[in-house]
Amino acid sequence: MIYFTSEMLFHKGGDMAKIEDLRNEYQQLGYHLRLIATFRIGILSVFPALVGALVRFMWEVSQKETGLLLRILLPFGGFIATVIVALVERRIIPLYDLLIRRGADLEEIVDIHDGIYHRIIRLLGAPTLRDVATAFFVAVGILFLVVFMVQTVALMKGIF
Repeated sequence: MIYFTSEMLFHKGGDMAKIEDLRNEYQQLGYHLRLIATFRIGILSVFPALVGALVRFMWEVSQKETGLLLRILLPFGGFIATVIVALVERRIIPLYDLLIRRGADLEEIVDIHDGIYHRIIRLLGAPTLRDVATAFFVAVGILFLVVFMVQTVALMKGIF
């Protein structure tokens, strides 16, 4: 990615080309920001439904006499899936922040002080979706880990 400074904008002979490059970069930033937001919302929408389905299936398996291995593997699998989704979320957040910062830089260059990227930066001071998502992933991961440990100990003692 090419970064332009305000001095480059007013260099003789190339002003319009530089402004067009900045406009194209700004449009690409918007496209990538929407793409990341759509992906994050998709993960945060589908994941609770999958967790609910897995918990229901774990409940059904626990009511049967068979499926001892499933009683251990399902909660462990849920924990691993939660860790993977949390790691993906943790990887996306710095990319999101980078796009926001670059968008704000471009807005500064063209003297827009109330653009969308500046507004997003002001909003990031409040509790955000990333805080809610992190708390949710931690809670679900702990839930699956506790169920896994309880099931494992119970099976080893022969309770179930």
